[in-house]
Amino acid sequence: MAQTDNPKYFLDKEGRFIIENYNAAKPFSNFFPGIAGVWGTPMWVFYVNRGQCIASFGIESKDKAILEFQPANKSYRLTSLQGFRSFIKTRQGRKVIYWEPFQDHLPGTAFRKKQSLNLSAHDLTLIETNLDLGLEISVNYFTLPEENYASLVRRVRITNLKNKVRDIELIDGLPVLNPYGLKDWASKNMSRTVEAWVQVGNIAKKAPYYQLKVEVSDTPQVTHIKEGNFFVSFQVNGKTTRLLDPIVEAASVFGAAHDFAAPARFLRDDFRKPALQQTSNRMPAALGHSRFSLKAKGHQEIISLFGCIQDVQRLNSVVLQVSSPGEFIARKADRNKEIIDGIKNHSLTASASREFDLYAGQTFLDNILRGGLPISLKTRDGNAAFNVYSRKHGDPERDYNHFVLAPTFFSQGNGNYRDVNQNRRNDVWFNTDVGDSHLISFLNLIQADGYNPLVVRGTTFHVAQPGKIDDLLGRSVREKGRGPLNEFLRKSFSPGDLLQFIDNQAIGLTVDAKTFLGYVLELCHRQEMADHGEGFWADHWTYNLDLVESYLALYPENLRPLLLEKKVFSFYHNNHYVLPRAQRYILTDRGVRQYHSVGKDMHHDKSGGRGNVLRAGHGEGDAYHTHLLGKLLCLIANKIASLLQNPLSGKTPLIERAAISTTVEVHGMARRNPPRWLSSCWLVAWITLPAPRKRRALKHACVIRWNIASDAAPS
Repeated sequence: MAQTDNPKYFLDKEGRFIIENYNAAKPFSNFFPGIAGVWGTPMWVFYVNRGQCIASFGIESKDKAILEFQPANKSYRLTSLQGFRSFIKTRQGRKVIYWEPFQDHLPGTAFRKKQSLNLSAHDLTLIETNLDLGLEISVNYFTLPEENYASLVRRVRITNLKNKVRDIELIDGLPVLNPYGLKDWASKNMSRTVEAWVQVGNIAKKAPYYQLKVEVSDTPQVTHIKEGNFFVSFQVNGKTTRLLDPIVEAASVFGAAHDFAAPARFLRDDFRKPALQQTSNRMPAALGHSRFSLKAKGHQEIISLFGCIQDVQRLNSVVLQVSSPGEFIARKADRNKEIIDGIKNHSLTASASREFDLYAGQTFLDNILRGGLPISLKTRDGNAAFNVYSRKHGDPERDYNHFVLAPTFFSQGNGNYRDVNQNRRNDVWFNTDVGDSHLISFLNLIQADGYNPLVVRGTTFHVAQPGKIDDLLGRSVREKGRGPLNEFLRKSFSPGDLLQFIDNQAIGLTVDAKTFLGYVLELCHRQEMADHGEGFWADHWTYNLDLVESYLALYPENLRPLLLEKKVFSFYHNNHYVLPRAQRYILTDRGVRQYHSVGKDMHHDKSGGRGNVLRAGHGEGDAYHTHLLGKLLCLIANKIASLLQNPLSGKTPLIERAAISTTVEVHGMARRNPPRWLSSCWLVAWITLPAPRKRRALKHACVIRWNIASDAAPS
């Protein structure tokens, strides 16, 4: 009889959130933190409360999914079939019993049972107790911390609750796994065609290596793929381990059940582990097969890793590392918890409400995932705060977001200006090395027209004294690697990119990596990278006021230097801009509308690759810098000018006069201009260049724009 109880929700004594009978609960989606420590390679993992929960996972972005990314509504439908599965056969008397745990409506699920989903900030655990068979199975997931490869760890434990021996045959893992190189668009639109490039190697080593043979692109140049996704599974027997035989051909288990509803071939009495498997030209599986006996009240543990690695040679070294006796996985599980708890404890709360205390820690962790955790790095400018772990809020409910989680040490990702900004407003209270760096970085992304780029890509560094690179490399790098590293350091880089380059190129250092990174950053300046994104938001500038207030609350004595003395504020020079209203009005069958409000400057790259910063001399001179007051006055002037109809002169702008003449023949309108309430709420950019300091023109800069004739208007 299948389970019919209503779901129950509660917190256990360790603060874990428990859902009993979770398959019958209202569906929801969530995600793992995607944090592997500063010296680790992160993995993104999304889950739902159906089946064995993990809906998708991978590295970097949707384009490097190991289990294909799916939106929430599809995840609710597909996870039970295409996610992790466990197929168990056991004897009860002379009868062979088939059991698939963590399901409710498939073959092998009609038992009296108890199911629970246990959630924490650092891991996820499933437990099913089969009351009819006297067996219990638990599955625990966490991401591997502090390694130079990314992996999801899956620990399966089967316990015999009876007082007699039970023989078990188990197949466990994924019925389908993406090979490395299969991008999201191809997976969803031409997955059948791409199968022609699929190959699975390293089967003999019992550690399958999944990849496409070459990059899939319609170009004459063929690019071979070196990286690969991997799967390895091993059985733990006390202090010894045994690698399980991998199954990479789904048909070997499912037969003709291509929907994966039931393991049709495994259910046959004559099932045998396949001696030969198809390892190319088909989407592969990642399943492990094992037979074992459970002693009375005994248990058996199966550990599997699913991840991505740079090459097959490293994979074979990893297999020896993770499967060797010595509790490697247990230590990593403890370390994973320590890292996440360490972040939450920045907001450690002790109140009369345990729920509130837990909420405070979880909320702080969530803020860190948006804005990043500020850690200190020593640079040429002194100790600088560098935010790690930040990323755009990509998850199954926000399937529209293109999230990026850099698969490197010191990982950082992309984020929207507002999201990152508002989640960094209290950073200075947790790390005083932040100082005024956040408010400078975000205000420097404000353009001369008062807008800002949408996407913040993260912090990079560039060597301010290139002449000192040779000396640094001479005392820190072995001779063979100095040339490639010298060339790399001539361009902007992130700490993670630098360390990954050293690792990928097998560059030998004469000091440890942390010390070398410190040496390099002592020669560097930092810069915040950004992209235009999808458009402009009129309210983003307001969040900078919180950054100013937070800084001055801690350093009130710095008000005057910040406002009037530190000329460190520049203007971001975007290749997109907001068009004048006259160029945005469009007459449609349903009245006047504003479409196509943003233009693009096709001649933007006049700066010769000197960055997106506004420069004097029509873009040919030095970067223009001012103090905070000058920056704010420019911002205020833009906002006021865009709201006033007739600033200063009491007249109509020449550009708008031209627009009036083109709307005379509009039928159905009682006036030549649209009514004021119909006008756009967008704030129009009327300042393009800041006026020189200490000149009256700064106060009246909008007048210059106001008097531009229509034939000189930007196009």
